[in-house]
Amino acid sequence: MAPTPKDPKRCTRCGEHKPRLEFYPHSQARNGVHAWCKLCTNHAATEYTKSNRDKTCAIQRKSKLKQNWGMTLEQFDALLRSQGGGCAICGSKEPGGTGRFHVDHCHTTGAVRGLLCTRCNTGMGQFRDRPDLLRRAANYLEVGGPLGICG
Repeated sequence: MAPTPKDPKRCTRCGEHKPRLEFYPHSQARNGVHAWCKLCTNHAATEYTKSNRDKTCAIQRKSKLKQNWGMTLEQFDALLRSQGGGCAICGSKEPGGTGRFHVDHCHTTGAVRGLLCTRCNTGMGQFRDRPDLLRRAANYLEVGGPLGICG
């Protein structure tokens, strides 16, 4: 039964009578909508997220890894182990930033290249993934710039 605006329903959480359009659809419910109104459902979801932060963060992390990179948490962990437990560039065991290593990828193909700490990931982005600029930067540091300082 499709919800209509003139067909009131009582929310079993707040007890208010509201139009059925203020309830989320539920295909398995006898009347086609959830027992709680949208406001109560959203409030309950927010409270659950707050009181189960670790659990919801873990679920989101798994989901984002799969959605963005097509990898499981187990594959992420295996890649990190294959890198010696640290950044693929500098080897740091400290990811920095949000406390997780970044999934580095080729911006042309989307293929995952490795896991980087926040500093290396940011550096790669600042040099726009251009090896020629990175080589010029390395040369600049090695010779000490045009003034030959610290070379």
